[in-house]
Formats: sequence, C-alpha cells, structure tokens
Amino acid sequence: RWKPGVEAPPFWAAALKQHGTVDRWQICQFNLPASVMIDVGVAPPGSGASLDDHASQGVRGMVIDFMTPETEDTHHYFWGMARNFETHDAGFTARFKQQQGQVFAEDKDVLEAQQDAIRKNAGMRLNAYSIDQGGVRARQLISRAIKAQAAS
Repeated sequence: RWKPGVEAPPFWAAALKQHGTVDRWQICQFNLPASVMIDVGVAPPGSGASLDDHASQGVRGMVIDFMTPETEDTHHYFWGMARNFETHDAGFTARFKQQQGQVFAEDKDVLEAQQDAIRKNAGMRLNAYSIDQGGVRARQLISRAIKAQAAS
C-alpha cells in the first residue's frame, strides 16, 4: 500500500532524520509454502518516490519472514531485515533487534492464546475482517496447494 503525505511513525522519522509528513509504503508478498517479504519505508513528500519507483528514495527496509511447520499446531519463525540506512551502525542494529524481539514476544503471547482458542473450538468458523485479508488469502493458497498435492 502507498500512503502519501502521512505522519511518519517514530522509527521511520528517526531513520529518515526528518519529522513531519512523509510518503510511506508497505508492500507485502506471500510466497508458498510459508514466507513473506515486505518492502517498507518512507521518503520525503514530493521526492518523486512512488509505489512503483521508490528504491532510490528515502529510507527503506526489506523484511523476510519464514514460518516452518513443526507439528500440526506449532512452527518455527525466522525473520530478518536488510536496510539502506545506518548500515554500519552496530548499535542501531543491536537496538533494532532488541526492540523487534520485544514485539515478537508480545505477539507470541497473543498468537498462543489464539491458537489455544482455535484448538478448543475446532468446529467454529473463523471470522475475518478487512485487516485479515492477507492472512485469509495465504490460508486459501496453502489449502489449495495441500489439496493439489494430495490429488497428485
């Protein structure tokens, strides 16, 4: 998604070294069987950045997430991020990893509670909201791939 002229989130304002409005993007791509790539960043408004051409503008991160199944209801989660700013600042890298670790720890508690509720209510249909669109599509792709593999 492309969001021109929006307030920069604190992390990205600090990375850009500019406060105020920015042109912001977040482009997510799911790849079977279980990886997500995210191109995310901000550029000064009016810098010429666009959804299709933003690689040389502003500050940018490329995030990769890999989910590897372990059992029917557990998995391993691997992630990484490359960036085009503060690349030689080991302190920044350490702070970023620590902050992301906190975020993932908070998410882990919520996801475990969600998984427990799904397991306890196996017959219940899951509700999806517009914000869940990416996850719903990923589940559909995975389901189709499993069915196709079983049929072959």
